[in-house]
Amino acid sequence: MCGIIAIVGDMDAKSEKAFKQMLILDSLRGEDSTGVLGVAKHLEESELIAKQVGDPFMLFDHKSFDKVVTHRTSRVLIGHNRYATKGGVNRINAHPFECGDIIGVHNGTLTNQYEIDRGNKFAVDSEALYNHVNEFGIDETIKKLKGAWALIFWDKAEQTINYVRNEERPLWLAFTEDKKQLFTASEPWMINIAAGRNGFTCEKPWELAVDKLLSIPVPKGGKLGEPTVRDLERAPKVFNTYPQQSFPRGTTTTRTGTKRASQSKGKTNVVPFKEPTYDGSRLDTNFMGLRSVKLEAVAVMQDKHNADYMLCFCPEKPFYEIRLYRSIHTQVLSHPGCEFTAAISGFISVASGGAGYYKVSPHSTHIDTYPINDVVDQFPTHDGKYLPKAAWLQAYGTCAFCTTDVDPAGIAEGTVGLSQAGDAFCKECIENPQVNEYIQLVQL
Repeated sequence: MCGIIAIVGDMDAKSEKAFKQMLILDSLRGEDSTGVLGVAKHLEESELIAKQVGDPFMLFDHKSFDKVVTHRTSRVLIGHNRYATKGGVNRINAHPFECGDIIGVHNGTLTNQYEIDRGNKFAVDSEALYNHVNEFGIDETIKKLKGAWALIFWDKAEQTINYVRNEERPLWLAFTEDKKQLFTASEPWMINIAAGRNGFTCEKPWELAVDKLLSIPVPKGGKLGEPTVRDLERAPKVFNTYPQQSFPRGTTTTRTGTKRASQSKGKTNVVPFKEPTYDGSRLDTNFMGLRSVKLEAVAVMQDKHNADYMLCFCPEKPFYEIRLYRSIHTQVLSHPGCEFTAAISGFISVASGGAGYYKVSPHSTHIDTYPINDVVDQFPTHDGKYLPKAAWLQAYGTCAFCTTDVDPAGIAEGTVGLSQAGDAFCKECIENPQVNEYIQLVQL
């Protein structure tokens, strides 16, 4: 569960104050990280993003937030409070995500990230989603998606704010009485409190209809354009072919059912036949025990017992649920998106009728392809591990305070530091007494 909020239109200082308060309220839905997007009212191509690990107060302490919200008049403000489900908890994986002309936030979790174009290139399903929107448009993207989503995204090319959701996630909206601003939140009471505390009179919040795309032009100046609403088509559900069903000797099947010849009385009895239905996973004895199965690591998940496992995808068995549980014998859980081979050790039934998942033996895993190109040089992380350069840059590539780029080589030179919270800091910020007041560097 995550939370998303937005205020768009002809905003002023009161609007920015209401947005900040709504971001705090929204943190009830997630405190792993916080991020915001701001678009200046009187400038074009003026999008700024600030994001930080932790609750909104962690973000408020950084200069990057001031650049986005404080002392500047905006026409678009979008916020996200993350409850991490896929990808590590770090600033890079925080929302919003900027992919070409699209900058957006996502509440929900996709179950088919690898079916999205280049889905294996992204640590977070939401970034893969918005990359697909930028490449192919929202219509084609929605046809691909499986899972849960509520989306708010800014289209830089069209200068429009866009909203869409499915039945799995909420999204509430309310215009101010003068129709100059539109408030949005995952829960309606957040709008009522933030608007009321800052003197706004809003209409009663209404929930966006499922599979409807609401688009509103927000040009320079902040005056809201005419909203448009249109249907988005989702791809029909495709079910696996029914498995082969065997019957006792002497049994024949007909369109009306199954007949068994009675040997004792010399007559035929009709035994009702219930057509099997596809339940998502069914025992395949030929699949169990295979030793060199090609798999792809999709995302780290948690089961009902809060145990971590890697959700895996087998291209030859796309309908099977496959899990690799955390173990000291495998590094796969540290590399979402990698391709590896492993043995299938068994089938775990979780419900009647054959539903369950196949389990991967952690002793048998061998990573064939990493999700990044550079796997030679390894650089230390804040928690005592090591990452290849590309993965390190994805996790720590910019200073958490001033947002300038940092290079992992600077760790050895003393020009880059890592904090216990998992942030990177440049030399200038490390030497800044005000910054040092809030951070505690790790000794590497």
